Amino acid sequence: MMPMEEPWMWLSAGVVLTLAEFAVPGFVICFFGVAAMLMAGVTWLWPEMGTGWKVLLYTVLSLVLLVVCRRWMPASFKGRTTAAGGDPDEDEVVGGRATVCEAIREPGGGAVEFRGTRWRAHSADGGEIEAGAQVEVAARENLELKVRRI
Repeated sequence: MMPMEEPWMWLSAGVVLTLAEFAVPGFVICFFGVAAMLMAGVTWLWPEMGTGWKVLLYTVLSLVLLVVCRRWMPASFKGRTTAAGGDPDEDEVVGGRATVCEAIREPGGGAVEFRGTRWRAHSADGGEIEAGAQVEVAARENLELKVRRI
């Protein structure tokens, strides 16, 4: 390999890895891309560096960038939570009004129409609720609602 080809290979790999971050969630791959771009500069400045040292330096650069940047930018790596530790979207659902479109009979549950969308629903108090009844959302558990009669 010619001495000037290797920096371009590192640079190309860095750009590809950095762009891959858009396809893979988690904000991790870009650190490996940045490390590869730094390696492009290193191989341009020191083309005689051995392959083993390049691999070691790339590994160290990647890990240092990952650890340091995660320490400086912790909010980028954590999901949103509410003060109570619950689901942040639950605040928008709880207390809302819905219409029972499939009678709710426990333990199987039923269905309600809430804001134009059909949701699986269970009775918050365990009782039966007939179709057409108006209910209030008591809680949201994943893709199911707990409802109670109004």
